Amino acid sequence: MAEAGLGVALLPRIAIPASTRLSSMLIKPRLKRVIAVASIKGARPSPTVNYFIGMYGELMAPS
Repeated sequence: MAEAGLGVALLPRIAIPASTRLSSMLIKPRLKRVIAVASIKGARPSPTVNYFIGMYGELMAPS
C-alpha cells in the first residue's frame, strides 16, 4: 500500500528492496529492532502521516 501511495508501512528495514521507489526513515523504539517508515521517494508526507510518526515516536521514546 505504501508503494501505491496509499499510506505508510512499518516494517523491518531489510524488507525494503534496494530497487524500489520507497524511501525510509529510521525510528528508534525501545525494541531491539530497526523500524522504518516507508513512503514514495520525493513525496511530502501528509499531515496524517506526520502525526502518526510523531505519535509513534512519543510512544516509543525511552521513559
